[in-house]
Amino acid sequence: MPVLDQSGRTRHFHRDLVQGRLAAINFIFTRCTTICPLLGTRFAQVQRQLGGDADRVALISVSIDPANDTPQELARWSRAFGAAAGWDLVTGARADIDRLARSLGASAADPASHAPLVVLIDERGSPRPWRRFDGLADAEVLTAALREALARPVE
Repeated sequence: MPVLDQSGRTRHFHRDLVQGRLAAINFIFTRCTTICPLLGTRFAQVQRQLGGDADRVALISVSIDPANDTPQELARWSRAFGAAAGWDLVTGARADIDRLARSLGASAADPASHAPLVVLIDERGSPRPWRRFDGLADAEVLTAALREALARPVE
């Protein structure tokens, strides 16, 4: 499924961002004033806490408001949270984003009713390839889960 990242590049969501990697995915929209800033803060904290291991984890924020979240808006939002390389923000066509959100177990791609969710996908041959987390949990919880996954041998 094609998506646009915060740099305006067309990427294939699975092949370019997730395949063969350990990825943490959340769902945001840049005009949100309630939970999305907290989700951004959590990912920024996780990225810092991972330190030298951050380049081994893909952080992906999927915009659920593609009508308003252009690559430029996503870039602005990511800068506001200090996102470093390895944290991709993506948007796309409404139908594609809706399908992507549903495929990842998000309750809805409706900005007014989305839940704070982080999906951890480990496509490196893990015995636990798919886990869900509360997106508002302390960053240490997600960081610990990512470190645990990184410590497992890759098959």
